[in-house]
Amino acid sequence: MPEVFGCDVINAIYRLESVPETGIITGCGERLKSIVNKTLKVNFIIRKPFNSSELLKCINKVFDEVK
Repeated sequence: MPEVFGCDVINAIYRLESVPETGIITGCGERLKSIVNKTLKVNFIIRKPFNSSELLKCINKVFDEVK
């Protein structure tokens, strides 16, 4: 998303009436984790490059927590 920052998208999501579960896939890594932990609530952060099994593990964990 070259014109939009992921944090801006998450802030917009949290203004919705019904807030979905969210995750971030990023190239920023640890720097982003400290920002997210202080200001945004997300269910997971995955650093690029990632593999599909890592993504599926995070998504399944979110579904298990929601149950």
